[in-house]
Amino acid sequence: MPDNPIDEEVLDLNEFAEEQVNERIRTLFRDSRAVLLTKADRRDFLCIGLNEQGHVRIDGDVGDFCFYGNQSAQIEVEGDAGNGCGQWQQSGSIVIHGQAGSAFGCFCQGGWLAAYGNAGTRCAAGLKNGEVIVRGSVAEEAAFGMHGGTLVIGGAAGHGLGRGMQGGTIFIRGDVASLDSELEEFRMKESDRFKLGLLMLKAGIKVAGKDFRGYRKIPK
Repeated sequence: MPDNPIDEEVLDLNEFAEEQVNERIRTLFRDSRAVLLTKADRRDFLCIGLNEQGHVRIDGDVGDFCFYGNQSAQIEVEGDAGNGCGQWQQSGSIVIHGQAGSAFGCFCQGGWLAAYGNAGTRCAAGLKNGEVIVRGSVAEEAAFGMHGGTLVIGGAAGHGLGRGMQGGTIFIRGDVASLDSELEEFRMKESDRFKLGLLMLKAGIKVAGKDFRGYRKIPK
């Protein structure tokens, strides 16, 4: 892990009760301070509904339903995340340097999320807007009930990719175990590859866009 910036405040989570963590983060954000959280120890429900702009870095793994409803913060996890990470995000960004559990980015409304490892079942389920990027593979029923936005999968996908999908776009590089019958592969244009390249660059992932395929719901 890189040396702490001068303006990064270190908070030991063992020293704070659950309800105190967000209030302390908000105070530091108002002072334009970045935050490093240590001793996360897979804690659940961490950093719920942050609505101020600022940067939070977590040293270690986090538990389930962390960063629910993130509205503005830039969040970075130097480890794995449990189930429900980033559900109902409104804006901002979440980067998981390890694996993500089930329902990663579920019902996301905006902003973007990235996982450098694999993600569990129903990744980006109900995605409304924004981007969910997984460098590795995703398990079953990714993009279940997706309405809009973009899901990028750098590896393979399990069964039921795009089941019940109403809108949005899926880019995938690896194999698909099974695809919803109402989806079709579309011919990727240069503009699609450019968009994909920008998304990966934003997430800090180096992948060649030419290796991906694109899927959308069959128009009626």
